[in-house]
Amino acid sequence: MTGSDGIPVGGQVVPMFPLGSVLFPGMPLQLQVFEERYVRMVEQCLASGSGFGVVLIERGSEVGGGDVRSGLGTLAVIEDTRKFPDGIWSVVARGTRRLRIIEWLEDAPYPRAVVADWSDEAPSLDPASLVQRCAEQLVTYMRRVTGDSAPVHIDFSGLSADSSEAAWQLCSISPIGALDRQKLLASPDPQSRLEILSLLLIEQQELLDLGGHSSGEFE
Repeated sequence: MTGSDGIPVGGQVVPMFPLGSVLFPGMPLQLQVFEERYVRMVEQCLASGSGFGVVLIERGSEVGGGDVRSGLGTLAVIEDTRKFPDGIWSVVARGTRRLRIIEWLEDAPYPRAVVADWSDEAPSLDPASLVQRCAEQLVTYMRRVTGDSAPVHIDFSGLSADSSEAAWQLCSISPIGALDRQKLLASPDPQSRLEILSLLLIEQQELLDLGGHSSGEFE
């Protein structure tokens, strides 16, 4: 069902920035923007005070178009910018909430999509114990990577007391690849998100134990 403006009811048009990485709610994002269409997008967002959506490129490249994009992403808000003399923008943004892509629009003048908010479902159980488990697994993984005698420096002091926010924080710092991060973004609630994260961390540990290479970002 569409409204008088042709936009599906419940949807809104948002500028989109497809990337080769996944942005979680609460996670910072730093960009060097040089492609002309995305420079225009940043300038438009600054002029209107609006955010932009970030989605994972599942196949293809960030530059030039012709990519295959995920149907689920995150709304980012711009926190700081700097424009250099050569026209390149340095952008600092932060993820806020999940978006479901209803329809992609034409890429001119930059990628846009009709999106709808996708809120978490209420977890059936308090996931606080899962937060603790995943934090312990991260420490175990880092000890395995750095060597048992080396000190492990993971700062959990900023971990939120809110289990939902803490789940996103743990997802952000975990050593997993982009497609696994997309699975976490798509999980319906904090409990299932942490359960999936726990399994992924076990898989990373098993790869190290077998002498393989982790797919994570701590290497």
